[in-house]
Amino acid sequence: MSSCYETTDCLGQTMFGHTELGDRRRTARVVTVFEQMRRHPGGTLPDKLSTPADLKALYRLCASEAVTHEAIIAAMRAYTLERIADGDGSVLVVHDWTELDYTSLVSLASELGQIGKGTRSGQGLDELSRFTMDIQAQKGRKARKQAEFAIRGGPILLLPPHAKHGHHGDDPLPMYVVYVSEVSRPPKGEKPIDWMLLTNEPVRNLKDAWRVVEWYERRWVIEEYHKAMKTGCRIEDLQFTAVQRLQPAIALLSAVALTLLNLRDASRRRDASTRRATTLFAPEYVDVLSIWRYGKRRDDLTVHDFFFALARLGGHQNRKGDRRPGWLVLWRGWTKLQCMLDGYLAAKREKCGQT
Repeated sequence: MSSCYETTDCLGQTMFGHTELGDRRRTARVVTVFEQMRRHPGGTLPDKLSTPADLKALYRLCASEAVTHEAIIAAMRAYTLERIADGDGSVLVVHDWTELDYTSLVSLASELGQIGKGTRSGQGLDELSRFTMDIQAQKGRKARKQAEFAIRGGPILLLPPHAKHGHHGDDPLPMYVVYVSEVSRPPKGEKPIDWMLLTNEPVRNLKDAWRVVEWYERRWVIEEYHKAMKTGCRIEDLQFTAVQRLQPAIALLSAVALTLLNLRDASRRRDASTRRATTLFAPEYVDVLSIWRYGKRRDDLTVHDFFFALARLGGHQNRKGDRRPGWLVLWRGWTKLQCMLDGYLAAKREKCGQT
C-alpha cells in the first residue's frame, strides 16, 4: 500500500490530476473534492464539504455523464501502478469468498495445470505438515494456547453451481486449494478453526501452501479497509437518488478510506523514528499538533512523534503497555486535528488582515 501523505497538499493532484473527464474544470473539481473529503472524512456529505457551494459542486460533478465510477477508479489504478513500479512490482489480490463469483473464475482455467480432486472437508488432499499456534480471543471464541493444525493442499476440480447464475459453462474448473484445519480438540462449545483457500497459484508442496496461507493472513488489511469506508467515511450514508450519481462519490471515498489506513502504516515504517514529520505533512499540521501535545512549536517532530501525538489526540493513552494505535484511533485524531487546523488558519488569516 502506497503512502498517501508524501506531500499533504498535492496528493489529490497527483492521484486525480490526469483524470479523463472531458473537461479540465471537472478534473480540477475532482481534485478539490478529494482534498476536502480527505481533510474531513467523517460524517455526512454536508459534514465533509463545509459550504453549500462545495456541496452543490459535488452534486453537479456526480450528475455529469462523463464523471463515472470507472473514470475515477482508472485514475486511482494508474496512480497505484506507478507506485508499484517504484517498488518491487508485486501485487496481491485477495477475494473473500463469502460470495464467490464462479463466472469470474472461468478465465483462470487456462492458467492451471494438473487436475485433481478434493472436497470441502479436505478429503483426498495430501497432508503436507502439522503445526501449532496460539489462538487469539475474538467475539464468540476464547483464546487458547498451542492449538494443533494440519495443512493440506493440491489441485482440485471446482464444480459449477447447481443453479446457474451468469454466463459460464457446465464443466468443472481446475484450481488449487489449501486447506488448514484444527486437529486438536477445541474448548467445549466452540467449533474447530478451518480455512479453505482457493487459488490459481500452483500448490504442489508445503512451501507453495505456506505462501498462500501467508497471503491470506494479509486479508485483515482488506477488512480494515472496508471498516474505513463504512465507519470512517460513512459510505453507506450517502443519500443520492440515482445509482449513476452515487457511484462516482463511492469511488472518491474509496480513495479517502485508503488514506485513513495509510495514517497507521506510515507510523510503522522503519524510518518513522528518524524521518521528520514535515516530509509527510505540511508544516501547519506539525505546528498545530506539536503545540497541542508539547505546548510549543517543534520543527524536529519525527513521523513516530507525530503519529503518537495524533493517536493521543484520538484517545490513545501512549502508555508503554498499550497496543499500537490503529487506524480508527488515528482517524479520530486526524478529524480533531483538521478542525484545530481550520481554526489555526482562520486566526492566521485574521491576523494577517489586521496587519
